[in-house]
Amino acid sequence: MQAPSCSIGFYAGPSGPAWGVAGATAFAQSSCSGGCAAITVRSQACCNGACTPLNIASNTVCSSLWTSGVIRQGSGAGWAQVSTNQVVITSQGFSCS
Repeated sequence: MQAPSCSIGFYAGPSGPAWGVAGATAFAQSSCSGGCAAITVRSQACCNGACTPLNIASNTVCSSLWTSGVIRQGSGAGWAQVSTNQVVITSQGFSCS
């Protein structure tokens, strides 16, 4: 039996370009073909030192696109991180406004 092939896209940075809201965001979008796979996404976003709680979400992902992540509305210096089991994306030093 062949393992499913999964595609995961990550974004960590200003939330304006992705969501149209001033702040920071960290999210992942995933889908799989040839079967389903369990995917866990960990995400956290901060503006001026005020952070979202660490968000941990798990899902069995098949062909439908699944998006998981957080948005921290705010202004000032931003920091965001999103990860799965083997990939960690971190962005810092951007403006939340």
